Amino acid sequence: TLTLPDSLTTIGGPGSSSYNGAFANCTALKSVKFGSGLVTIGNGNSNTHTSYTRTGAFSNCGNLETVEFGPNLETIGHHAFSECIKLKTLVVPDSVQTIGVNAFYHNTALASISFGTGLVTISEQAFYNCPELQTVEFKECDTPLLTIGCYAFANAVKLTTLKFSESLKKINYGAFSDCSSLETLTLPDSLTTIGGPGS
Repeated sequence: TLTLPDSLTTIGGPGSSSYNGAFANCTALKSVKFGSGLVTIGNGNSNTHTSYTRTGAFSNCGNLETVEFGPNLETIGHHAFSECIKLKTLVVPDSVQTIGVNAFYHNTALASISFGTGLVTISEQAFYNCPELQTVEFKECDTPLLTIGCYAFANAVKLTTLKFSESLKKINYGAFSDCSSLETLTLPDSLTTIGGPGS
């Protein structure tokens, strides 16, 4: 169990592609609670190649089941929680603006995500290969700023329903590719762009 103090503002990713993030590969870690002062969970290597997925701050914490974010967190960096294969539920606070590349890549038990109102960017492959994902909630927001990156939710084979809020502005190519159980899709008036291949 890890409880971080309110005085902590940043958790680092690696200094280069050859180093791990702050708590990467802590395979016995089950629970993390972040303090109110945390603003940034730093980047792992931004490359989407799988060889970099273990460079994030909490990547490959294979027994991590519970993550409680603080109310002032703004950035969840590249690969931050990639390959956390027991994390089932994710509640992203309203303060979060950016979710980085491969941030929750290959979280094979992740079933439910609730996004806050401040989100601006869900980056490339952020939730790629989360095969148990069934529920994704976007809270109502009046400002259409949100961009969903390419392949962000690709291979969520159990996702059946998607309802976006009026915060959504752009969906990039492949964002929901291979979501083979998707039956219902509601797109808001705020949406301006759906990307084709290579766009």
